[in-house]
Amino acid sequence: AGVGVTSIDGSNTANIDGSGSAHITAGSVSISAASNHTLYGKSLAGSAGLALAAEADVAVLSDNMATSAFIDGATLSVTGAIGITASSTRSIDAEANGIAVAGLGAAGISDAEADVGGSVSATIGDGAVAVNLGSSGAKVGSVAVDAYSGDSAEANATAVAGGIGAAVDGALANATVSPTVTSGASDAAIFASGDVAFTAQAANAAAATASGLAVSVVVSAGGSVADATIAANV
Repeated sequence: AGVGVTSIDGSNTANIDGSGSAHITAGSVSISAASNHTLYGKSLAGSAGLALAAEADVAVLSDNMATSAFIDGATLSVTGAIGITASSTRSIDAEANGIAVAGLGAAGISDAEADVGGSVSATIGDGAVAVNLGSSGAKVGSVAVDAYSGDSAEANATAVAGGIGAAVDGALANATVSPTVTSGASDAAIFASGDVAFTAQAANAAAATASGLAVSVVVSAGGSVADATIAANV
């Protein structure tokens, strides 16, 4: 049997957090957090016997990284642009391959699971302490708050079984992309001479393939199931 399990649970944050006491004066302010890592896992399993043989291989990858950029509890006196950007372009690829060969009977199963979740958020304030961007007499140039997910997942599973008497195999592949993408403001006073824009976007991709081959002189059976799901919450 071959089993590989990898999980990422962490955070990537860029922020100005003054707890109400920070006052920043600048020509422009840019806050950016980006997560763009790649995760690949491959599981291999093989079994052979004169009479019976069985194999099972599993590859499970999951990524629940939280990426955030925000301003909270601060006053900014800025003559130009304020930009807050959070982006995630994570990619995971799970692959499971197995083979079982025997004289009388052989059975095998392969399972590949790739799951991208987590969150991407770009925000101003959290409702606890007020944020002030500019004032009525000294406005900021513009404000852009952008959150973007371009995450992708791929899962591939292959199972092969061969036996003179009987051969049975199954292949399962599941790829899911379901991040939460948020852009917004809470308890914030914004004075701007130009545009104030909030955007939250998701352009995700998911692909899954499952293939099985069972060969026998007497009895053979096999099944393959592949499922790819995109379920971003924006």
